[in-house]
Order: sequence, then structure tokens, then C-alpha cells
Amino acid sequence: MSISEENDKLKIKIMDNGIGITQEQIDDSTSFGLMGIEERALSMNGYSRISGKEGEGTTLEIVLGIGNSSL
Repeated sequence: MSISEENDKLKIKIMDNGIGITQEQIDDSTSFGLMGIEERALSMNGYSRISGKEGEGTTLEIVLGIGNSSL
């Protein structure tokens, strides 16, 4: 996990080396956990991005606008 701040953006990155995630799972509109993360990020002037590969782990990046900036 890493947290950094740059150009009025707070960046949170969480990585694991677990079973991974497929693009189909990422795109699944019934995944309320992922939808909730995206909704919360959007409400804080930000966005989230998830990527992974089956069998190789998953990465979740959340970027939030801080201060008076917009992304």
C-alpha cells in the first residue's frame, strides 16, 4: 500500500499478490463493493481504477482531488 500527494491530488494504491481479478469481474455491474469505491471517489472529486490478472494479483488505485483542484 502506498499513499502520496502530488499536484493537489491524494493517490492511494493498494496491491496484492492474490488470485487476481478478471476484466469480466471488474466490469460486473453487480459488484457493489467496486461500485461503492467508485461512487465515493467521485463524490470526493476523484476516481478509482482497478486492474489485475488472474493468478497474479490485483491493484486498486484511488485518486482524490484535494484543495481547490479538479482532476
